[in-house]
Amino acid sequence: MSEAAPDPQEKSTPAPRNSNWRNGLLMAFGSLAFTFLAIEIGLRLWGFSYRLYPEKIEFGWPRPSVMEDRYTPDNELLWVPKEYQSQLSQLQESKPTLIFMGDSCTEFGTYDKFFSEKAKQFGLKEPLTTAKVGVGGWTSYQGLQQMKRDIAPLHPAVVTIYYGWNDHWIGFGIQDKEIGRLRSPLFTLLEHSRFIQLLVKAVISQGQDKKNTMPLRVSEEDFRNNLRGIVKTAKESGITPVLLTAPSSHQKGKEPGYLKQRHLKNLDELIPLHQRYVSIVREVAAESKVPLCDLAKDFATLPPEDLSKLYFNKDGIHLTKEAGGGYDKLAEFLLQCFASQKILVSSPS
Repeated sequence: MSEAAPDPQEKSTPAPRNSNWRNGLLMAFGSLAFTFLAIEIGLRLWGFSYRLYPEKIEFGWPRPSVMEDRYTPDNELLWVPKEYQSQLSQLQESKPTLIFMGDSCTEFGTYDKFFSEKAKQFGLKEPLTTAKVGVGGWTSYQGLQQMKRDIAPLHPAVVTIYYGWNDHWIGFGIQDKEIGRLRSPLFTLLEHSRFIQLLVKAVISQGQDKKNTMPLRVSEEDFRNNLRGIVKTAKESGITPVLLTAPSSHQKGKEPGYLKQRHLKNLDELIPLHQRYVSIVREVAAESKVPLCDLAKDFATLPPEDLSKLYFNKDGIHLTKEAGGGYDKLAEFLLQCFASQKILVSSPS
C-alpha cells in the first residue's frame, strides 16, 4: 500500500525568534547564577570572610581590635561609638549651645569640661550648655557627614571643628571617601555575600600592593573641600562654625618613632606635612570669613620644654588631661579666642 503524498500546503512552523532569545537569556542567567552559587558555597566552606567593618580596614588608630570593642559600623560615618545614637537622642532633648566636633583629641580630651568651668570668667553667656561629639580616628570626611546628618538638625549656636591629624595618616591602600562609597546602602544589602566580600578585598588589596603608593586618608585637596563643606552646612543651618588648628609638641629630630609603624612612610615628613594641613585650616577660615582659633600658633608660643613635659603626652598629639595640663591650657586659649571674637560673649549691660 503506497504512502499518501505530503500536502504541499502543509509547512512546519518555526519557533518564534523572541522565544529563542528568551531561552538563551534564561540559560545564560541560570549559568551565571549557578556559577555565583558555586563560588559562594565554596568560599563559605573554605571559611573565607572579609567584612568591611570593623574587622578588616586598618587605620593608624583605632586598631581593628579597638574598632570592634568600642565602635560599631555606620554607613555614612564609617564607625561610631556604641552609645552614639543614645547620645544623639539626648542632645535632641537638651539642645546644646555649643558642640565640639573632632577626633580622639575631642572624644578623649577634657577641654570641654575646663571650657565650661571657666566660661563665666571670660564673659560667655550663661547658662552655657556644651556637648562633644568627636570620635577617635575620625577625619574631616566623617566630620562633614556628621555635620550634614547629625549636627545641623540640632541647631546649636556654635560648633568648633578640630581635625587635621588622622587626615594625613596613611590610608592603607584606600581613602576614607572611597570607603564611604563602598558603604553604600546597596553594599549593605550585599555585604553578607562572601563573593561580594572577595571583590571588596581585591579592590582594597590592589591599593596595598606597593607601600609607596599608599594614599593619605584624606588628601590636601579633599581636606580643604571637607572643611569648606562643614562650614557651608553650618552657615546654612544658622550655626557659627569655628575652625581650630591642631597643636602639637613635635620637634624636628625628636619625632615619635611609633608613627612610622602605621601612620607615616617617613618621620621626616611629620612636621612639614602637619603644617600644610594646619595652613589649610587657616586658609579656609580666611576665605570663608569664619572665626579661627589658631591653637597651633598659641601653643607654639609656649616653651618647648613645657610642651613636652607639661602639656602634651609622649605622642605629641594628645594633651594631658589634668588641671593645669594641656587640655586645660587649650580651653583657656579657646576661651580667649571666643572672647576676642565676640563668640557667645554676653552683651555689655
